Amino acid sequence: MILNLTYYSKENNNKIDAILGEKFNLIKRLKLKGTGSRRMIIENFSSHFIKVKSNFNDIQYANIELRPKGIVVHITKGIENYGWIIPFFRLSIFSSNFFSIHSEGAYINFNKLKSLKENKHFIRKLLLNQLNASSF
Repeated sequence: MILNLTYYSKENNNKIDAILGEKFNLIKRLKLKGTGSRRMIIENFSSHFIKVKSNFNDIQYANIELRPKGIVVHITKGIENYGWIIPFFRLSIFSSNFFSIHSEGAYINFNKLKSLKENKHFIRKLLLNQLNASSF
């Protein structure tokens, strides 16, 4: 599910909280040493992201927010912000020529050279949380 998160909307927040759980509280965020990634350069989108893709040849960025039951991939397009909501049970992560996130036939490929180095610890944390969430 892709939502426009440019402006605050209680309806969108309720949708996200219902699917992924509420944001971690301050104590949990401190224990996890953060719940967000640094920004990553997007190399390629699937056709599901046509409305999110920039019309120009500008570099597009995204970052990942960790939630108790999944992730929100925040994508910027100019001054607009979009969120791709992915529960853990639908999340697949691949690392080949690109670091990519897949869910329900949609995917985003990130620049592996820059994105992976800066977010190494976050990705480990993400994989551990995905493993812990799926074990229940």
